[in-house]
Amino acid sequence: MELTLYLLLGVWSSITDLHTRRIPNLSVLVFATTFLIFDNFGFRYLLLATFVLSILRYLSRAGLGYGDIKLSMVLALHCTTCAELISALLFSFSSAALALCVIALIRRTWPKSLPFAPYLWLGFLTSL
Repeated sequence: MELTLYLLLGVWSSITDLHTRRIPNLSVLVFATTFLIFDNFGFRYLLLATFVLSILRYLSRAGLGYGDIKLSMVLALHCTTCAELISALLFSFSSAALALCVIALIRRTWPKSLPFAPYLWLGFLTSL
């Protein structure tokens, strides 16, 4: 049941991010409440993910939105080990980098923005 809920929330926020380049606050809030229900206590990983992604947000200059940071903070709450968090972040960034390269090769131009929520969810679900 837990994985099904994660998949539904992931599909919802990913599709919304693909179409509008925004992650709905409601999806982040619903996912945060599942943390309270399933009770994994990944708070220290939340702090680590927030720190890393805030630095990336600062360095990327509008490449990473605050919705992506909010979503990744809530995803980090559900990571029970540091290895899960690191693998989720690495897989998210590597799949996004691959998508950027494919888009650049197909269109011959570098995209101005890329919805990152699908890659965050993909990284999180593969690290479970």
